[in-house]
Amino acid sequence: MDTKKESSAVARLFEVRFLIALGLWPGSESLKLTKGALSTLSCFENSTRDISSKIKLIGEVEAEIKNITAKIIEDNLDRPLKTARIFQ
Repeated sequence: MDTKKESSAVARLFEVRFLIALGLWPGSESLKLTKGALSTLSCFENSTRDISSKIKLIGEVEAEIKNITAKIIEDNLDRPLKTARIFQ
């Protein structure tokens, strides 16, 4: 995060890759999102970290991806995260 890269893109990349590693990611093609969000998620899924972390997210795409990753995380937890409220 301190490498002067887009921190929001790095955070979204981490969330997607983390969900993939846990086996909880449904795949971008199964999600109903805008074309920009789908292509960004596809890049996050298939490209190297160096390439993916150079992406600059526009507000709407970043919000869409943030909402979908938060929903997937929330759906797979036994209880709500307390820290999620702090960082919103």
